[in-house]
Amino acid sequence: MDERKLDSKKAEILAIWYLRFNGYFTVDSYTLHASDVSDRIRRDKVRNLTEIDILGIRHKFNKEMPGVRLQNDDKILHPEEPFVDFIIAEVKTGNERGLNTFWNRKNDKNEIPKLVADIEYILGFAGFIKESVTVNEAANEIARRGLYLASDKTFGIRLVLISEKEANQNWKNITNVLLNDVIDFFVEKRNCWSDEGIAFASIHCQWNPLINKIFEISNNQTLNPDLRKQKIRELLQEDTKEDLLWLRILRYLTQKFGFANRK
Repeated sequence: MDERKLDSKKAEILAIWYLRFNGYFTVDSYTLHASDVSDRIRRDKVRNLTEIDILGIRHKFNKEMPGVRLQNDDKILHPEEPFVDFIIAEVKTGNERGLNTFWNRKNDKNEIPKLVADIEYILGFAGFIKESVTVNEAANEIARRGLYLASDKTFGIRLVLISEKEANQNWKNITNVLLNDVIDFFVEKRNCWSDEGIAFASIHCQWNPLINKIFEISNNQTLNPDLRKQKIRELLQEDTKEDLLWLRILRYLTQKFGFANRK
């Protein structure tokens, strides 16, 4: 069996759509700018503190019913069902089993105040907490524990790791969804049309091409579920050197001879 690791960019696309299909509105590649940190401003350019792969927000009464109610995955949903579920998610492939080093500052008491301030920056962008005292309280809990739940359950905030391998010991307390479980979700829980005897697929050509290809595989009733999962995993793997060489050749031919414009 081909054991190439999953391609990081493809894994991020998969994770974004996995969250979308579970009712989360998402922002990907969210950058924390460091305009107030003097040593981060060089040559008239403001550098960043980190980039968050995905911010997601989901409301308690979310449902999607295009003829049938679409199923959600309990692995990603907040177990306490707050009115607002806000997640700060990182996607990792290969042997990476933790969040970015940005978050490791929780282990340094001198760095925690800076980390708290940076989390307040993120929560300010999200904009669902009005009182600055509550923002600070939530940011402190996120910095130390990776999760916060308001006492009245009006909102919850979580760090989430979506990874190829299980989270390491430093991050066992946060929500961790494995990419294999995400693949399972696409095959086992997104076939609502066929489950209800309506159809085998829907039309959504405007979606990301990778996701459309994944749906094409997951809807292929001539393959058993395990084979569908295997083919999706192969699709998500890093390209081989031969694949990359052919891509470069194709780009060259397209640019030189205009193949892309021919009908």
